[in-house]
Amino acid sequence: MTQSPTNSLEITLMDETLWLLPEKAIYWPKHHLCIIADLHIGKLSTFRKAGIGIPQAGEYQNWQNLTHILLNYNIQTCVFLGDLIHSDYNAECKILEEIMSQFPEIHFILTEGNHDIHSRHHLDKISALTILDEYRLAPFALTHIPLPLPLTAEYAGWHNIAGHIHPAVQLRGKGRDRMRLPCYYCTDEQTLLPAFGSFTGSKTIKPRKSDSVYVCTGNKVMAM
Repeated sequence: MTQSPTNSLEITLMDETLWLLPEKAIYWPKHHLCIIADLHIGKLSTFRKAGIGIPQAGEYQNWQNLTHILLNYNIQTCVFLGDLIHSDYNAECKILEEIMSQFPEIHFILTEGNHDIHSRHHLDKISALTILDEYRLAPFALTHIPLPLPLTAEYAGWHNIAGHIHPAVQLRGKGRDRMRLPCYYCTDEQTLLPAFGSFTGSKTIKPRKSDSVYVCTGNKVMAM
């Protein structure tokens, strides 16, 4: 695939071409690299164990979106920006392992998140997965938790791509109509990805005029 699909949005960041996908992931065609943040595998199961009736459709959508990306883009590296697993190792993790086993040509990387530490001993056993504190591929430094701004001298010339925040934006319609949608949030030094997983919650951002916001409508990405 040499052109971005019509429902995605192609942007230029740090002189690099990136595709913002409606599945809430970034594809970097130059390096055949996919970036996914905050999958939170097992979160829906955690709710159900607590007696909260969350339907399984959310889990299915997560796996459908992930496999769609892996099947339909020429991916050599897939970077999970932390919080791959929500809490303890669970049955859903086995589904992830099975999916990864179907793509032996892809290098899977996890930049460890604050939720992943609960299952680190299990994650270490997944041979297809490399776990790092951060992953750098110029001009981007990929992390789970956003780096403090302004970036320190260590990151001079780099742009931080991160997860953790689950950014969303509130849209206003006529009257009192309100709608909050997940978004990609870009500042001069940093880009925050929306959470890939379902039922992960979100944080409403308040962008400045100099910032860029790209909204995920469910089946399309649009610039605000």
